[in-house]
Amino acid sequence: MYIKAYKVKIISMVNSELIQYIRDNQQRQVADAEIRKALASEGWTNYEIEEAFDSLDERKSVGETKNGIIEIDALIKSTWADTKMKLKSWLIAYLIIIGVGFGVLLLFIMLFGGGVAGLLISQYLETSVFIVTISVMIICGIWLQYGLIRLVISDAPPKPTAILFQFKIFRLLGFFGLVIVTALIVMGGYLLLLIPGLILSVYLLFASIVYIKEQVGMFEALQRSVYYVTDNFGAVVLRFLVLVGLVIVCNILISVFNLVPLLGKLISIVFGFIWSLYAQVYLYQLYKSLVAVKSTAEFVAVGWFKPTSIILAGLGIVLLVGLFIGIGELISYIGPEVHDSFMQEDLMKQGPDQVKRQMTYEVLYWLGWE
Repeated sequence: MYIKAYKVKIISMVNSELIQYIRDNQQRQVADAEIRKALASEGWTNYEIEEAFDSLDERKSVGETKNGIIEIDALIKSTWADTKMKLKSWLIAYLIIIGVGFGVLLLFIMLFGGGVAGLLISQYLETSVFIVTISVMIICGIWLQYGLIRLVISDAPPKPTAILFQFKIFRLLGFFGLVIVTALIVMGGYLLLLIPGLILSVYLLFASIVYIKEQVGMFEALQRSVYYVTDNFGAVVLRFLVLVGLVIVCNILISVFNLVPLLGKLISIVFGFIWSLYAQVYLYQLYKSLVAVKSTAEFVAVGWFKPTSIILAGLGIVLLVGLFIGIGELISYIGPEVHDSFMQEDLMKQGPDQVKRQMTYEVLYWLGWE
């Protein structure tokens, strides 16, 4: 029985009952803080409590289909509302990462563009700058994506410095591994006449969100993503196709903007920046809807996924190795023709300043800003 309006009755329950329990107490005007405190004292984890509150808030604020999955129109609207709320934090985080990336590249140019190091690197200028630039781009991209998901899953916009710097480094490394493994599995699927890759893209759609939101390991995140999509595959595919349609429209608009010099380029950058946040929020809103239907407490690994993922990851590695060999051959073939106006002997004769100028040119070239 309920003792007083501000007291909370604790009972043993599964996740669905937990949601109903919170709803009952809220209807009796028990404060959310009191509900959280009482549940925590009974051993519920902070994640389980917040998951239940999130699921309840989602069901109150947006429409659901008969099987509990959020309706498409409600998904689009709720995504835009959340995107607007977190846009400022995303902008600051984005600029911080861009600044760090350029700072590292500038430091590379300053340290290795003069003296003996500069003369040595001038002999392998294109290769060395290519490796460093691509490495910085990959690291900053993974770091930025990790921060983006941490921003998206937050109830209120946190400080950008918090989402970018306040985390355990091994979790970021695990996220990097998750991205690689997911890519290998999907690539292996594409190698099998495309269709398996498309199917696995849907099943693994939420792996990154699960990894960060639920604080699980890399392989469990993959399995949980498959678990959430199983039994809701058709609904997820339909909503994923809507997102793909929005991506196509976005890319068309960006292409149109790029036809206008300078101003059009700036507009396309801003538009793409907003879209990157919107797409991730869209996936998170869909993920919350799936979690409300299939409890994390009842998670059971899907039997077919483990052997299938191992086989496809192996095929993905084969395909990746083939791509690297092909790209290497292509670079060695076209490299001299692309940069034949800059001779290494001339760089060594003209000294460190010319090496730095050429390194800067190479960095901008590989960034696509030639």
